[in-house]
Amino acid sequence: RQTTSGSAANDLNVGQEFRKCLQWKTTSTQQVWAGNTSYTTGSDGSISFSFWYRPDVMTAADGGLRYILYAGQNAANASIQIWRSTTSLGITLANTSAGLKQWSYNDFFPSQKWEHVAVKVDKSNIHTEPLVYRNGSLFSSTSVAGSGGALALREIAHLYLGDAAVATAWYESEGDIQDFVVWNKA
Repeated sequence: RQTTSGSAANDLNVGQEFRKCLQWKTTSTQQVWAGNTSYTTGSDGSISFSFWYRPDVMTAADGGLRYILYAGQNAANASIQIWRSTTSLGITLANTSAGLKQWSYNDFFPSQKWEHVAVKVDKSNIHTEPLVYRNGSLFSSTSVAGSGGALALREIAHLYLGDAAVATAWYESEGDIQDFVVWNKA
């Protein structure tokens, strides 16, 4: 049944009634992720991700990175990592020769509330800064690290959500993830 915005219909099942988030808490268990190990990257020159994220409280004493997305050729060879630490968002890209480039976005998660995140990555050159949006507004990086060479992004065949795909505990995202989408077209 269709209705127009603002109508008085109250017998509709809308998405919010059924939507649930995935929650990752810190554990001492290794590889607590949801994943796809047979992903095929599209032929477009970019790849984008969008999702809702609500971080748990994390202090500097908690240390380390908390992975929202870990994507790569396989579990050992990352291509794109989207992570957070305390209130910052970070993106690390790896090229075809394993060179790295990393961007940090300070104060990206100022509180423990839901934020919509969209990230667009140029697959042809890891030196091109990803376009990062929070709640529809472009967010600028606050620091850049790595050199890595201006080569193409390493192939993506595996996607891991909520944790790193490495045999180490303590990388869980420490937050809630909802409506995670991979866009193979710009």
